[in-house]
Amino acid sequence: MNKSFAALLALVALASGAVVYGVMVMTGPDMRVQPALMAYDARMPLLPKDAVPAVPGLFFPSERPGANTSEYGQTTLVRGKFAYVAYCVFCHGERGDGEAPVGQSYAPGPGDLRTERVRALDDAALLRASLTGVGHDPVLSRVVPPGDRPSLLLYVRALAEGREPGPAGADRVSP
Repeated sequence: MNKSFAALLALVALASGAVVYGVMVMTGPDMRVQPALMAYDARMPLLPKDAVPAVPGLFFPSERPGANTSEYGQTTLVRGKFAYVAYCVFCHGERGDGEAPVGQSYAPGPGDLRTERVRALDDAALLRASLTGVGHDPVLSRVVPPGDRPSLLLYVRALAEGREPGPAGADRVSP
């Protein structure tokens, strides 16, 4: 009887241990202690007060004293055209008139980038409208790399003014 009682006691202890282990694995303290944050939910901590950021905020050429888009030259416009073709041409068309196959499938259709309304926007408003405006939100703000945004902005300005990059480093007027 001693052996059977000891075996029964061992079996009960083993079963209770298995139950406790199962409860701990399924609902244990580890799940309550660890933060339930996904990487994209986390916010970067603020920089210390006297720290200088390695990459300053967005660069808007026209905010520089005495700056205008023509002084940034052909290379910037060519890079802007490359970004425009990669991200914008499908909806706004090659001339920025909103006449493109993908754009025509939307209601309302994409805006004409050559209008006075677009010309009147300051750089910050134009960039914001380009990245998060109607039909864009919020995809383009995640897709267009920050390094391409200034040149893209300058190229859209050039379209609005009727200029685009031409051969041999000379601006030419669009037809």
